[in-house]
Amino acid sequence: MNKKELAKYISLNSGLDLIKSKEVIDVIKDIIKVELRSDGNISIRKFGKFCIKKTKERKYYNLWQKVVSTSPAKRTFSFIPSVNLLEDNLSNVVITAPLSSPNESVHNW
Repeated sequence: MNKKELAKYISLNSGLDLIKSKEVIDVIKDIIKVELRSDGNISIRKFGKFCIKKTKERKYYNLWQKVVSTSPAKRTFSFIPSVNLLEDNLSNVVITAPLSSPNESVHNW
């Protein structure tokens, strides 16, 4: 689902027109951006949690220069779905393991 489809769904179910639905999506998106930029978390009960996770510096070996270097610490975006969301809406999702070779079969987990 993209923004246009989401706005159409909101307008059909809430009685708002399509333009107002797009504005609502933009406002929610802006709120999430501002809060995450200030290292805050956004928790929505029975939906999930948007948060920023900080990773450590990592050492790696540069094959071209033949030296050990360090990559800087990073901030990554993360969404953690709530247990209710997983139980209610995602119970039909089938997760398959990626194939490592063409002869390997697909296993449902």
